[in-house]
Amino acid sequence: MAKATNYRSITILCSSCLQKLYLYRKGGSGSLVKCIPDRILKDYTKGDLCCPQCGQSFAREVSMGGRVVYKIVGGKVITKGMRRK
Repeated sequence: MAKATNYRSITILCSSCLQKLYLYRKGGSGSLVKCIPDRILKDYTKGDLCCPQCGQSFAREVSMGGRVVYKIVGGKVITKGMRRK
């Protein structure tokens, strides 16, 4: 049974040029490690996991638990809308 989670919308930005990459529904209180494609609300990229402005690769496609997720490369993205502790 799936656990009930409160989702919030966050904006994911490129760390080098501050271009918007995704508007994403994040669940849980941890840091952003992976993106599930079903939770992406708005995609500002061309779908190739690279920044449209500077061309930096910010994630790679991996298979986890039988589905495809985007594993975020550390230090390549900045998030807005995350809670601070």
